[in-house]
Amino acid sequence: MVVELSGLKEWSEMVIFVAAEVTRLIQCFPPTFDSGQGKHGKRIFHLHMSENTGSSKERHRKFIEQVLETGEVWGLQSVDGWCVSGDEGKESMPFWSDRAGAAACAKEEWSGFEPTSIPLEEFVENWLPGMAEDGVVVGTNWNADLGGVESKPLELKQELEKEE
Repeated sequence: MVVELSGLKEWSEMVIFVAAEVTRLIQCFPPTFDSGQGKHGKRIFHLHMSENTGSSKERHRKFIEQVLETGEVWGLQSVDGWCVSGDEGKESMPFWSDRAGAAACAKEEWSGFEPTSIPLEEFVENWLPGMAEDGVVVGTNWNADLGGVESKPLELKQELEKEE
């Protein structure tokens, strides 16, 4: 990871900035740990962080579990509307189970978007049927590389209702 630190005037600003970046990365890409024996017999721990932590299917499963638990879904919204990926006729609308996941994708061409919550009931009853009518598929818990599961809206609606 390369962090641009120009414009930071004091060490305290730099420390706060770096801590915020590390926190964001850990929220988006949960680390895994392992341990071993280091030199001189000391126990050492290794922190592994990967943007590919968890498969798309695992992240989709987490989406289902977490939105049912919290009662909210997160999307990216700008002054011009909601974030959509793809070309007309093959559009995907991504959603996340938490604010951190949505925020991780609010970069580059989506940097003007802000994480915004949607009540789960409204999402299931209004958004998913509307997306089905519009021929838009749903992306769930995409990673920062915008990779993840895409589902037909009514199939996701059935999956959420079945798990309730």
